[in-house]
Amino acid sequence: MFISNHRDIILDSALLNVSLMERGFNTTEIAIGDNLLKAPVVRDIVRSNKNFIVNRDVNAKEIYYYSLRLSNYIRHTIMEKNTSIWIAQREGRSKDGDDKTSTGLLKMFAMSSTKPLEDALDELNIVPMSVSYEYDPCDFLKTHELLHVKYFGKYEKNQEKIFIRCLLVLQAIKGECILLLVTNCPIPSNRCVSFRTRTRK
Repeated sequence: MFISNHRDIILDSALLNVSLMERGFNTTEIAIGDNLLKAPVVRDIVRSNKNFIVNRDVNAKEIYYYSLRLSNYIRHTIMEKNTSIWIAQREGRSKDGDDKTSTGLLKMFAMSSTKPLEDALDELNIVPMSVSYEYDPCDFLKTHELLHVKYFGKYEKNQEKIFIRCLLVLQAIKGECILLLVTNCPIPSNRCVSFRTRTRK
């Protein structure tokens, strides 16, 4: 299971899957929040690209049920179907570069196992992943969002904004894109695998 920092809705997992395909590996299933699926065109794209849904808009009574269901699905996919998974290390994309894995995410992974936390996580073959872009094609959109929150207290995204952001990222120049994968933690430096690519218009 690839646990990654999160910079872009589409591109983070897409770069990983392209890199895996180029090296003869199968692609991953991709976790995506249900908040992105209100637009029909996005739902169609998701359903054709090995995505599975992470329910976000749930109340306190439902959160345990959905977390357990997600945990069971992830464990089944990895251990029974022998298929890799990509998932972001926390909800939403980082806008300030402060990448911290949610402890709630790790606890959710272990819900589907009766083993101690460390053993339950070890069974999932977790591979930390870091992705970075030389140029962020959505930097002005993130700036606008942060300023809106600062001066007005909140920022609401509609489906049109999300769709425009997705198209912008696919079309814009990103410069050098770097994926760093780490195996067998704790990590000696020789177990870091770096994939580099450069995008141009």
